[in-house]
Amino acid sequence: MYGTPATAGIGAVRGVNFVAPATSQLSFASQVGIGLQSLSPAILSSVILLLLAAVVALLAQLYHRHIPKYLQSTWNRHHGAVKALGLSSLVIVVVALYTTNGQL
Repeated sequence: MYGTPATAGIGAVRGVNFVAPATSQLSFASQVGIGLQSLSPAILSSVILLLLAAVVALLAQLYHRHIPKYLQSTWNRHHGAVKALGLSSLVIVVVALYTTNGQL
């Protein structure tokens, strides 16, 4: 026991790998879950913040009739939709940059 090499006690187990056979592909929900677990907390919190801001912009777009009439006819008419689209595309870019090489 004492003084023997460490590999002498586990020699019978060495070289044996137990791998479960892949019977089917992962579902989309499990792929998303695995992807979310691979993100760092900083990236995950920034993605959640950007998506929350996009939802707020979409809600502002839905209630644009409550702003004054002179603002409804200018560029402010579609400002919420453009901002939500821009924030959503920023989320896609951040996730794509992080998952390609983990550079962020």
